[in-house]
Amino acid sequence: MTNFALPGRLTRSLYLYRQLLAGIAVNLLVLSGGLSIGYSATLLPQLKNDVSYSHDSSYDSWIASLTPLSMALGCLCCGSFIDRFGRKMGLVICIVPSLMGWLMLGFTNNIVWTLLGRFFAGFCSGAYRPMGFVYLSEITDPKRRAIALLSTSVSSNFGVLCSHVIGSNLYWRTAAFIFGLPNILSFVLFITLKESPLWLISKGKTDKGEEIFKWFREKSEPSEKELRSAMNKYEDISPHMSLRELFRILRSKIFIKPLAITTLLVASTQLSNVNTICYYALDIFGNTFPENIDSALVMVIFDCLRVGCSITTIVFSKCLPRRPTFLICGFGTTAFLVGLVFYMSFDTSNLVWLGMTCLILYICSASIMVTTAWSFVSELFPGTVRGLGSAMSSFILFILQFICVKITPDFMNTYGMPAIYAGSAIVVFVCTLILCFILPETNGKSLQEIEDGIESRK
Repeated sequence: MTNFALPGRLTRSLYLYRQLLAGIAVNLLVLSGGLSIGYSATLLPQLKNDVSYSHDSSYDSWIASLTPLSMALGCLCCGSFIDRFGRKMGLVICIVPSLMGWLMLGFTNNIVWTLLGRFFAGFCSGAYRPMGFVYLSEITDPKRRAIALLSTSVSSNFGVLCSHVIGSNLYWRTAAFIFGLPNILSFVLFITLKESPLWLISKGKTDKGEEIFKWFREKSEPSEKELRSAMNKYEDISPHMSLRELFRILRSKIFIKPLAITTLLVASTQLSNVNTICYYALDIFGNTFPENIDSALVMVIFDCLRVGCSITTIVFSKCLPRRPTFLICGFGTTAFLVGLVFYMSFDTSNLVWLGMTCLILYICSASIMVTTAWSFVSELFPGTVRGLGSAMSSFILFILQFICVKITPDFMNTYGMPAIYAGSAIVVFVCTLILCFILPETNGKSLQEIEDGIESRK
């Protein structure tokens, strides 16, 4: 039996502190991603009136949509990188180009440097999410893993809120400089943290991995069991996987099934269009409630609702399993989207309260759905390709987000918001219905137990 040092209440607090520190470091980077997502909503209106900037409105949709596109590329590149060089290493390396992106945005005076800045900031923001998920899922105790993973959605939504509030009250260049600060704070914290022990064990560095596992985890029978299981699993696996072995895993059930599940998860969340609102909040709310409300105020309320829903999801994660939570919110989102379609399709000028109620409930249910869906991404894939699997899922997510953000302005002008809400309702309903039959529950299970469960299920 593995011996764990420093027993006692003080030591348990020390282990919790180390996992908390890792969570803060990752969440600061995810916060930076939220700032990047929300930046265009306040940047574009200011650029139109800035005499120091050569503005061309034909590039506005690219300024907004380049972020999810570059996020998708960041996801695609980070997967194999963190499987090869390490989870912590990947996160630390991405901090440098992210800072460069925000500096470019702060100093730019033309469209070229604006797009480059958006690309660098977005690329790293996209990489942060899957890399952070994998790192947190591998160092945290199974009892706390759900909270750790769900917390990233709070950070992302809070980043969007901060971006809208700060961007609405400060000059856009000043805001860009401020938005680069979370990257610096995260770098300082990562200096004190260690690499993922499960990644080290998978690379044949068993002694180092065991040492760091004990550095992160307190003494308990489940911890010992998880460590022994990981060491036994990777004992006969080469730390340097051949292309043939990689393709064999990519064609296997334990990879294809998690990828199918996560694809449905991200499709239902992105095509619900709740994330698209972050980019065009003022326009979308203005089209939904023309001349009846203050769109800027509703935008801030929208951000606060998303943050509140993310926090609520974390608070109740212990007593509300994530699988039924996601499914209930999926069907709820469908119902509230249908309600918005009916509200906008008939003469309801005297029923603004009804439309606002449907909008608020739609935002709440879709936000909880997004928060819950993200937490599944890093848990379902086998350890040997967890980084690649998480990255591929996130890549699909941000490609779908890019498509939504790119086409929304023209689609909204041509067909109107009712068509967007109706299309979203259909996609969310179909995806949720399929997930009823294939989405597993992962609360309280070790990563190895989740992998074994997926492999054994028909």
